Amino acid sequence: GRSFTFEAWIRLASLPEPGAPMKIFHAEKSLALNVISHGRLSLSVNGNLPENVVFDAKSAILKPLIWYHIAVTYSMIHAGRTGTGRRTAKRGDCPL
Repeated sequence: GRSFTFEAWIRLASLPEPGAPMKIFHAEKSLALNVISHGRLSLSVNGNLPENVVFDAKSAILKPLIWYHIAVTYSMIHAGRTGTGRRTAKRGDCPL
């Protein structure tokens, strides 16, 4: 199946410029996890509806020079259906 959980520790030196996503993980054109403008996480799964989800809740915004543990889980069960599933970003802050 195409269900997965991806997790990583990240620390941004700076925020990406608008229109220039910062790649965290890419699997050809099928999957991408990026940091986009204003410190938001973006998950793209080719063939999913919607294909791109932006985690823009205030609690999910990343700031430079802070370590974050991020995790994203995707389940193929609801792929291709509009309006199903949830979008939730979990992060653990570890300021150094």
